[in-house]
Amino acid sequence: MSTTERQRLGRLGEDAVMSRYARAGFVLVARNVHQSQNELDLILQNDVNLVFVEVKTRHAVPGTRSRYGRPADAVNKAKRARVIEAAQAYLRQNPTNLQPRIDVAEVYVTRRADGSDQITQVYIFPNAFGAR
Repeated sequence: MSTTERQRLGRLGEDAVMSRYARAGFVLVARNVHQSQNELDLILQNDVNLVFVEVKTRHAVPGTRSRYGRPADAVNKAKRARVIEAAQAYLRQNPTNLQPRIDVAEVYVTRRADGSDQITQVYIFPNAFGAR
């Protein structure tokens, strides 16, 4: 998959995740923020939380085995450390009274017969890394 195709697929997944959070009363603070040489996919907030969301999007059917595994499997120990580092850097630059947390979102996309992509499932794992 080309870089442009990966970026398009990633953007599609991020849009689906933002929509899910918006329905839950969150607003977008920032998107694709680079901190400490790492990227935060989405930063959202509501009255209580400031949420950093790591979005993983894959062409796959939920419940089936993909050669790449589940999308969230890509958030390994090293990726978790990079996300935490980026979130901490963001919070140092943007202090808040909101409770920060890191969520992981898993997005499944299938290809329609016409070649377009369709979101088939979005899973949100709140506070995916536990309290720090």
